[in-house]
Amino acid sequence: MSLTFFQRNWLSGTTAKSIAVLTLTAIAFLFVGRNAGRWLEITQPIVPTDYAFILPGEENTRPFVAAVLYRHKMIKKILVPTNAFGPPQADQLMPETSEVIRRVLVARGVPEESIEILPAQTTSTFGDLQILAEFLHNRPNVKVAVITNPFHMRRTLWTLRRLLKNEAGRVFLVPVPLEGFDPDRWWSDGVGISLVLGENLKLFYYWARFGTLFYWFAAAGVVVIAIFVFRRVWPAKASCKAEAEVPEQASVVETATPSYTTG
Repeated sequence: MSLTFFQRNWLSGTTAKSIAVLTLTAIAFLFVGRNAGRWLEITQPIVPTDYAFILPGEENTRPFVAAVLYRHKMIKKILVPTNAFGPPQADQLMPETSEVIRRVLVARGVPEESIEILPAQTTSTFGDLQILAEFLHNRPNVKVAVITNPFHMRRTLWTLRRLLKNEAGRVFLVPVPLEGFDPDRWWSDGVGISLVLGENLKLFYYWARFGTLFYWFAAAGVVVIAIFVFRRVWPAKASCKAEAEVPEQASVVETATPSYTTG
């Protein structure tokens, strides 16, 4: 089956974006390296807000933190977005994510009237935060705490700033530590590697997919800097290595050369 002109152009554009995202991710790791886990985190104070917004995912931790904030009167109500059904929910093998979160909140002492389910069929973090942005649009004085994991905070904050622009200051991030994940040693096990590499890849995809021309210029700047650093640092390392090898070779020669004495 032959492709039309527009299909070929669309595919080539999609491929180019994918290659660009992968390239930028690799370049970023040249700079952040072992700090890639911490780089994803954003430090913000936990302040009293009107609502808490629980991002779907990690239902075994995030709703529990929201319940603690409610019991300590740090929040007044809790917002829960509704995700699109997956195969287990469609076959009624598992309850929908928002229902799981609601049950946890109720079990932890949050009254039903303090839980608001936001009707939507989201499939991504961007979609979840779009629902939050629409909720805040007609509520100019409302403040919200978004509950998510530390490694998810940088992408969440970037998306909020993209959607809310000057109103993003009304939203605060509350980190929920993930058991078994050490951001300072993320490379030491499969879980850490999967989380950090995957989240950085998603972040750069968001920049490419939802960003503006500024981010493409920033990406180009990162490429130029990476090339400059590589060309300056790599020869210096090679030179130091060569200088270190010369004395070692000289000592080997001196040891192997027999000494002669004249009598």
